[in-house]
Amino acid sequence: MWVEFKQLIFEIYDHRIEFAPEINGAINTTYMSLEEHLIVFFCMKYKTRAQTERRIVEFLASLKYFVDFWQRAK
Repeated sequence: MWVEFKQLIFEIYDHRIEFAPEINGAINTTYMSLEEHLIVFFCMKYKTRAQTERRIVEFLASLKYFVDFWQRAK
């Protein structure tokens, strides 16, 4: 459902904001792309490799679906 997917997107945004100093802070001169951050987010959320991989595939499939049907997903 769109509501659940939207909530997951907001969790990803909140996670990126929470760890912003580590992602692109003054001490760390490298920048983490959103693709890399998605992997870190899902690893931290689901802990096991199998579940993380499954959830990433589900997320990407849902993203593809909602982009085709919901303008807000773009």
